[in-house]
Order: sequence, then structure tokens, then C-alpha cells
Amino acid sequence: MTTETVEEAEQRLETFAETLATYDDPLVEQVADAVAESDVWSLESPSLSPNEWLDVLETAGDDIYLSAHEPAHEGMSDAEHTWYARHDGTGFVYGTERTGELYRAIATRTQPGRSGR
Repeated sequence: MTTETVEEAEQRLETFAETLATYDDPLVEQVADAVAESDVWSLESPSLSPNEWLDVLETAGDDIYLSAHEPAHEGMSDAEHTWYARHDGTGFVYGTERTGELYRAIATRTQPGRSGR
């Protein structure tokens, strides 16, 4: 990365940490603390359960979204996806990098065997 790119990334990370610090929520505070300990070369992540991450999304939906990358399996290059989830104040919005928004849900569902919200 160029010096200018690094400086821009550092500024964005600092601004993001400051934004998260404005929330009065213990789970968002854990995320804010992890971001504050991060740098542009290594992002820290708090140890939150899937349902706790969903609570963070619900609380800080205007400022944060989650992503997950599903790599392609051998011989299936079109099976690679990056998933995104955010909360828009009304419900959860899910999508992929390729298709954009796929669907909305008021409640969330986790893997079978785990409680949904």
C-alpha cells in the first residue's frame, strides 16, 4: 500500500472507532474496544456468539454490517460468495457481493440447533 492509502485507511479506522464509541451498549463497546486495538494491518475481533453479533447489528445498524466469505470448492469457481448482513432499523438485510440485497427478515435464523431471534 502507498503511504497515502495507509493514511486514509488509518483515518477511516480511527473514525469508525470513534463512531462505535458513541453507543451505550456493552456488546457494541466490545466491538469498539477491539477496533481501537486494531490497526490497518491487523483487525481485532471480539469473541461474540452469533446471536451477540446479531444484537450488535440491531443496535449499530446505521454504522456497521457483517460480512462472511465462503470460498469456492475445487472445480466450482462460481460457488464463491461474500455474504453481507446489516440491520436497517426495521429488519435484517442479507445479500451477496455479486447480487446485492437478496432478502429481508424481521427475525433472524441461525444454524439448526441454535436458537433464532
